[in-house]
Amino acid sequence: MDLFTEAFNHAVKVEGGFTNDPNDKGNFTPDDELKGTKYGISANAYPEVDIAGLTLQKAQAIYRRDYWDANNLDKYPAELAFLMFDMCINHGARNAKKILQRALCVAEDGIVGRRTMYALSQVGSDFYKDVHIERVDFYKDIKSFNHYGKGWLSRAYATYSHIKLNF
Repeated sequence: MDLFTEAFNHAVKVEGGFTNDPNDKGNFTPDDELKGTKYGISANAYPEVDIAGLTLQKAQAIYRRDYWDANNLDKYPAELAFLMFDMCINHGARNAKKILQRALCVAEDGIVGRRTMYALSQVGSDFYKDVHIERVDFYKDIKSFNHYGKGWLSRAYATYSHIKLNF
């Protein structure tokens, strides 16, 4: 199994199936229509997608194009690519990149350029632990942490555990 497929399978597992929680703003289109989220594909980010009817294959194509390829995750070490993929889905790509930059102690502009990649090339193989810690800290600053925090932390630890056991 290639790394993208492994990361996608993990994402689908932690995201789960269809939900239309009215307290989750991601379940609403920008026009305020409650369409839900399925496999982590939200109505807010994809208002044109039939969320309830979304197939696993279509979700995989979206994830490949908009999360894996768009963020050049093939350029990262495997364990970090896996983690970044999950963070891009859960936090948005810009926030995921800022979390990475915070862990690297470089400017947090959300753009992974030459300086970020250079700093990344200088870290040890267990660097994903530092990123994981920054991720958990990021969650704690979100206003809805009291409502969704337990689930977010479970996701973060499931991702961390997968990396620890498989890379």
